Amino acid sequence: GVKANLLLIRKGKADPELLALVSHNNAETYPAHQVMHFLVGYILQFFVFFILVICVTNPFIMSWIWTHFSNAIITLVVVMAIRMVVVQIMQRTMLRGLEMQHPRWYHYWANINLVYLGLVAAAFQVIIRFVKVVLFMSIYFVRLDSKIMAGRLSKMDVPWVGYWSMLFIEEVYHNPLRKIFLAYLCMHRFSERDIHPSIGAMVRVLQDAGDQGFRGVSRVKRRWWLLVTLTLNPSLLGMRSGRYR
Repeated sequence: GVKANLLLIRKGKADPELLALVSHNNAETYPAHQVMHFLVGYILQFFVFFILVICVTNPFIMSWIWTHFSNAIITLVVVMAIRMVVVQIMQRTMLRGLEMQHPRWYHYWANINLVYLGLVAAAFQVIIRFVKVVLFMSIYFVRLDSKIMAGRLSKMDVPWVGYWSMLFIEEVYHNPLRKIFLAYLCMHRFSERDIHPSIGAMVRVLQDAGDQGFRGVSRVKRRWWLLVTLTLNPSLLGMRSGRYR
């Protein structure tokens, strides 16, 4: 979720490769992408589950499937059942964890499993995986925090890049810890007109509450709490020096 990903960014645990993709232009496209993905995603879910319900509940469709594919279905079920039973027997008699107790006999079984049983089971798993892909695509299509491409190709997933750009920019401009941290650093070093308006507003809030920052605090305590703050919030490390306008 957004909250968990923001915490990852603030703790410096987000994917460092994302920083090269973040930009204001990408972040500005996020709301439009989210709206359109919701519309298209829910329409896609409706059609997918509508078709599945029709296929499962319609007796004519089910009877047609059974008439044309009954032999294949029965063969598949029998082969899968035999394979499951034999696998359990092999694991209990010829294996000890990942170690083989009887390598020769186990290799005989492995060859039979590959040629006669494994291919049939794999054909069934292809069908199951295809159904899963369609179902999960219809469900997760609306989630822009999940990328649809891996590795370097992920930069081509523009909605996903827009989502993370929005989070990084949100962290930069609306991180309360960042504002308080910079307000303490700038409170007695710069005048209000020399710092960013958001930091100046936070300085006024602290001063109105009677908080004078680091004045009256020993150097050892300041260093200790600075260490604790930066350790818990690595995203603040780059804000220790410089002038913020």
